[in-house]
Amino acid sequence: MAPKSLHRLPEFGRIISEVVIFGGTGSLMYVQNFKTMTVIYLLIVLCNTILDHVL
Repeated sequence: MAPKSLHRLPEFGRIISEVVIFGGTGSLMYVQNFKTMTVIYLLIVLCNTILDHVL
């Protein structure tokens, strides 16, 4: 996922890895009862992912 990596994942693989990493983090935050922070975190992740893959 690093921009200058010699072995970059294809676009689909990158999206899957981001869902696993950031979705897992959001799930763990939710389980720990950080519900408001979880929503804010996942909204930021969603905006960042959309902007990263569209632009």
